Amino acid sequence: MDLARRVPDRRLVAWTGIALALVCGAVVLAHVTWAIPIRRPDLGVIELGTAGLVVQLAALVAGVMALHLARGPAVRWLIAAEGAVCLFAYGAPGLAFALGLVAWWAVIDARRLGRARFALAAVLFVALDACAWRSDRLASPAKLFSMMFAMRLFVFTYDRWQNEHEPTPLGDFLAFMLPAPLVIVPPYLSIIPLFDGFGAKLRPELTPARLRAIGKHLALAILFGGMRVAMDRLGLRGEHAQPATMHWRLLANILGLAAIAHLLIPMLLLHGIEERLPLDRPLLATRFVELWQRFSVHLKDAQVFLFYTPALLRLRRANRYLAIVLATFWTILVGNTLVHAAVHYCFLPDTARLIGWSVVANAVMAAALAADLCYEERWSRRGRRPPRTVPRLVIGWLLTMTLASVIAML
Repeated sequence: MDLARRVPDRRLVAWTGIALALVCGAVVLAHVTWAIPIRRPDLGVIELGTAGLVVQLAALVAGVMALHLARGPAVRWLIAAEGAVCLFAYGAPGLAFALGLVAWWAVIDARRLGRARFALAAVLFVALDACAWRSDRLASPAKLFSMMFAMRLFVFTYDRWQNEHEPTPLGDFLAFMLPAPLVIVPPYLSIIPLFDGFGAKLRPELTPARLRAIGKHLALAILFGGMRVAMDRLGLRGEHAQPATMHWRLLANILGLAAIAHLLIPMLLLHGIEERLPLDRPLLATRFVELWQRFSVHLKDAQVFLFYTPALLRLRRANRYLAIVLATFWTILVGNTLVHAAVHYCFLPDTARLIGWSVVANAVMAAALAADLCYEERWSRRGRRPPRTVPRLVIGWLLTMTLASVIAML
């Protein structure tokens, strides 16, 4: 749709703004009345104060209404402006984050430096990690910055590496990095859009169909979040590697991701951004490669984009099965470990232990995934798909869920 020609339904925009304002008011009231902390408990980062919460929610309401009344190029700047206001709600850390993003863009867009600018960007990120690791004062803000932006910075930088001679307009970069939902709810590894074509996803338009989709996702977020809370209250989610609780912990992880996903997607839809859910019915996976493709979809796509496909291209002249095994281990054992170490583990006090267990878990995951991919390749060479008889599906489901539960406990 041509954004410059569309005619917004002003009445629908007004009613949506009123409904969103009422919901945001209820959130603030609950926060003040019952002292509910506004933060993601699984991230444990800076808690947003009441004033910051009000600023973010006010920006959310105003931003959504403005976006659906705007036309053409103004849309991306409104996206960036709303996200910047939400970022500044964190105070001094938010301002530092904004300056850091602009500095990163300036380095990557400095094409006269050649490919040396990518090495400079890597040094900047390593320096951030190192400073935060050695300073208790910097650890929490740096971790929050990493949770919000690190994976998208990696994806953006690799995209620019592949398209190094193309300029990067600042508006495109900021619209990619600063959608307000991804600032208000730090996405960590759950929502990782690709930079290429992201601007085409900015289609602000309120329709009854889109509003129904938003309502459906919000209902599912409440359902899955409630189920996750119930599991914690009933003590079903084990904290230690016990066979009796490992399957419950896998289910808790899936429910937690589902709740966050179904909260973020409607917030993105309100901003005219159509993005995929980070999970696709993972509990129905009957093979390990299916679980990899269904659970944390965005992370899988980023792994393929950053590690798996480049490795396969480098190994294209090697034996096909050997290439699959090496590319898989490079992606999961090396790539996945490095990503988690750089984005999360380096900000925690027990970094070495976490990385050690991550190596063990990723080695098991890589072996299982490589074996399944080789099995799939064998059938593909015969021009057929792997058989899907009922016994195979049942046994495959049991093995897949058990293996995933073991890995989740490591």
